[in-house]
Amino acid sequence: MTLRRSLIMGSVAAATVVAIAGTLAIEWVRARDRAIQLERATAAAIVQHTREACEASPNWFLAGPREGRPTKEQLAQPDADVFTPRPDTEARPYEFFAYDEEFRGVSTAAPRFPEAFRATLRQGNDVATESWSGPLGTGVQTARWTHWRSSECAIFLFRAAPPPHQVWLRAGLFLGLFTVVFLVCFGVSMPTERRAAKIAAAMRASSQSEYAGVAPADGHDELTAIAAIFNEAASSIQQRSTEIKEQQEALRRISTDTSDDLVKPLAAVPARIGDVLRSVSVTPAVRDQMQAALRDAKTVEHRGANLVTALQLRDRETSVQSAPVDLTALVQRVIEREFAFASACGVPLSGTVPDQPVQVTGDPQLFEQMLVNLIDNAIRYNKPGGTVAVDLDAPSKGHFVLLVSDDGVGVNEATLKYFNSIRRFRGDERRKHRVDEVGLGLAIVHEVTGRAKIALAFRRRDNGGLEVRLSQ
Repeated sequence: MTLRRSLIMGSVAAATVVAIAGTLAIEWVRARDRAIQLERATAAAIVQHTREACEASPNWFLAGPREGRPTKEQLAQPDADVFTPRPDTEARPYEFFAYDEEFRGVSTAAPRFPEAFRATLRQGNDVATESWSGPLGTGVQTARWTHWRSSECAIFLFRAAPPPHQVWLRAGLFLGLFTVVFLVCFGVSMPTERRAAKIAAAMRASSQSEYAGVAPADGHDELTAIAAIFNEAASSIQQRSTEIKEQQEALRRISTDTSDDLVKPLAAVPARIGDVLRSVSVTPAVRDQMQAALRDAKTVEHRGANLVTALQLRDRETSVQSAPVDLTALVQRVIEREFAFASACGVPLSGTVPDQPVQVTGDPQLFEQMLVNLIDNAIRYNKPGGTVAVDLDAPSKGHFVLLVSDDGVGVNEATLKYFNSIRRFRGDERRKHRVDEVGLGLAIVHEVTGRAKIALAFRRRDNGGLEVRLSQ
């Protein structure tokens, strides 16, 4: 939710609360004033000539027009029920009715005496006041003892009608208070919101420009402090970003130099030593030394290649290629490349591929290093006399299954479960590597298969050893 929307909602909430409270308070004051005025009117009405008029014609009293006297024909009516309320010739602010000591109305126009007033007056109170609801709104009514005992006019009930258009007046009062409070709250908060929006826009623009810009920090409030803190942080981030870029560039140069000057030359050493062993007759002792040298050279070359691949995977600015890869040719090439190392370790290496090319999409260099890591692990952690098999199959178009299996000592259930768990590449696996932990080579395998959406699974073979299955 934006700050402006929050301010609007807050202003609406505040205006609603104040408008409701203000309307109720003003209406309460108005009702109290009307009640006080009506009580004073009742006290002023208790005079002798009012008593005489009431007792002279009780049934007519306040039943007909307030002006003029009843005619003889009107008085001659024997049935009191014929007297019904008739409007005044002029509207009056209130009307009143007379009742005897038993709270019976002396005029057919008199309403039923309120029950609450009966209890109040019977308790010895001279006057009782409350609101009453009519068709036009809420008015005020007051009952008062006249102290004219044994008279049909012992009690007067006064009723003040509600003000004209009371509902609309209340609605107008509420809307007026609501509008004023809303405009005040929103108007007071708008400058702060505009400053916050300006600072937020400057921060956003600064982040998009690698924190080269600064946020406006004019003023002496909390927003100024926030902008100043951001500017300090942006300056620090920009400095560190420059340092990181320089370090990344240095790492790229080291990676390139390592690959060109170390990994690639070492990659040819095992093949050359293998050629020497196959073409020259040497003593068993010399053969053992040369095979040990071949294994050492392969180990250094393999770890160097993994470190270069790790740097490539960790470098966000280094683009990973997405191109068609011929898995058939890739498997054959890697088997030929690893054959000398397998022979030096006493582990025969074989492979089967389909006659037709198996095409996938990905980075050829990463795919090759992934396959090299799987075959290298199968050879390195095998037993003397064991075998390693690489089998590629394409059950349908667009799908493949690649199995790398060995018949070595295998792994226990806990390690197998650990190998099959989802791993994200960190790059420090070699430093923390243990026998039962995913090292840098397998971490690269997990990362490459994860990026290429290739399913990776490890399982123990029935006759011993480990099988790695890649499928898509």
